[in-house]
Amino acid sequence: MTDQSTDTKMKIIEVARVLFATNGFEGTSIREIARAAEVNVASVNYHFSSKEKLFHEILIKGHADCSADIEAMAAKFPKLEDIL
Repeated sequence: MTDQSTDTKMKIIEVARVLFATNGFEGTSIREIARAAEVNVASVNYHFSSKEKLFHEILIKGHADCSADIEAMAAKFPKLEDIL
C-alpha cells in the first residue's frame, strides 16, 4: 500500500470513528463519511468494502491503541496500586 493510500485509509478511519461515536452506526452513512473525509465513496469502498468492515477496523484499532496505553502505563507503574 502506498503512503498516500495509507494516509487516505487512516483519514477515513479517524473521520468515521468520530461520526460513529457521534451519530451511532445506523446514523452514519458511507456517503457522510466520504464527504467528511474529503474522499469519494469509491475510496471508502476500496479500503473497507462495507460500513460493517470499516466499523470492525475501528474497533480493532481502538482495542490495539488501548492495549498499548495499558502496557505503557504498566511499564511506568509496575504496581497496580501506583496506577490507581
